[in-house]
Amino acid sequence: MENLEFLYSLMSPYLFQEAKNNIKHLEYYFSTNPDTSGSPLVHELIEAIKVYDYQAVGDPLFKSILSKTGKSRKEAQTILEELKKWQTYPENLIQPSRKLLADTVAKVEIDQILYRFKDSPSDAYKAIKNSNVNTGIDSGFCITKFEDLNMPKLLADNDLGSIKTCYGWLNDVFQPHNGIERGQIGIICAPPGVGKSLFAMNLALYFAINKVRTLYVTLGDLSERDWVVRLGTIYTGCTFAEAYRNFEAVGNGIKKLVSGYLDISVNPSGKITAQEIVDACLNSDYEAIFIDYDANHKGASDGTEDSGSSMYSSLGAIYSEYTRLSLSGRLVFMCSQPKISAWHGLIGLTDIGESKRKQETADFIVTISDTAQDCPNHLYTAYIPKARRGRVGTKKYLIRIEGRFIEIPKGVYDQLSQEKEEIDYTQQEIERIISEYRKLQNGVTQKQNALQSGNGPVSLGPGFGNGNNPYMTTP
Repeated sequence: MENLEFLYSLMSPYLFQEAKNNIKHLEYYFSTNPDTSGSPLVHELIEAIKVYDYQAVGDPLFKSILSKTGKSRKEAQTILEELKKWQTYPENLIQPSRKLLADTVAKVEIDQILYRFKDSPSDAYKAIKNSNVNTGIDSGFCITKFEDLNMPKLLADNDLGSIKTCYGWLNDVFQPHNGIERGQIGIICAPPGVGKSLFAMNLALYFAINKVRTLYVTLGDLSERDWVVRLGTIYTGCTFAEAYRNFEAVGNGIKKLVSGYLDISVNPSGKITAQEIVDACLNSDYEAIFIDYDANHKGASDGTEDSGSSMYSSLGAIYSEYTRLSLSGRLVFMCSQPKISAWHGLIGLTDIGESKRKQETADFIVTISDTAQDCPNHLYTAYIPKARRGRVGTKKYLIRIEGRFIEIPKGVYDQLSQEKEEIDYTQQEIERIISEYRKLQNGVTQKQNALQSGNGPVSLGPGFGNGNNPYMTTP
């Protein structure tokens, strides 16, 4: 963070008082730093921190300072926007500035001690050891009385907003938000071949089309050509073969849709570390980041090495690294494979791969199971075994038509799962089957209601229509 941006950040309501508590250290730091020494703007902002309470800090004061320091209209507008930006950031986004403030105060204290005792290193060491620098930042255990909680502020400080997905059933999991709240890490977990990458790409494409700055990082064998073909079939509903045959037209069409909002990073397996990805993303404006997939990071053990670098410990450390992104307000999706023992059943929380630490780090988990493994028509069960800010236990039934996942009723899933031959369903055919099933359901429900009310066309006599009729079954 540059010095001017650091100074602007001190105008945050979460940092202003801490800066005032340490104003002498800040004066020394900015007056002795070559980048800021002698700057009228820096001097006036430091004076504002020293003289005013936070209630007086706002547009009128800022405009007065900018006018007094001779800033042009264009310069003043740019600086004003930066100052106001820091005033509106939620508390989690100012943590890097808070750390820098503590480091700056400590550095000034140490520099001054070293100068005072420049001729006696031993005395300097004692003084540093005994120094009690008060940065104004509470770092220890604290207790808050419940009656002192400011509910509107508490809600506002933690409201990062949500991002709506292309899956209505997934949005419903996180009600009252119609989408997934920012600042979380999610896992998309599915066995090989089910389509966890396709599921994630559906999300990424939808985000980008809806103006959410999105990055999709592949760590494996997916090429840029594969990307174009898969996005083409997801968006148009055509087959993979049709998208390939019309490759150029499909690619140019996708470009127009996502220009400026979707970036991809294609990397070989085992060559890129989590830290490299996180560092790059922290210096960007990405709002949603997809990592496909976790075990292909450099440093993720294949389980053949010493226990100190096992998959258990290395993947846990990788997920911990990505919390740096979630804490900065980004929404992070990690693609993952479950344990081999769970490849052909409903994937629960204990089946999420090698490391319990990654299960604990994730804020929500979506599993996609090949529960109809005897059926060749891509029928799956989606399940939510964890959701810190949502409804756990949601189970939905899906069919994958080329690149799209379509939700189907349980009755349709049961019907289709009986098929043993592969059928190239189109989305229109599946929608027709769903429609016919719902009509049948509605007819059965109406018949049941008529029987229960006693107003049906056929009287079954006493004892029927009371909800206990064993013949009133739903196909």
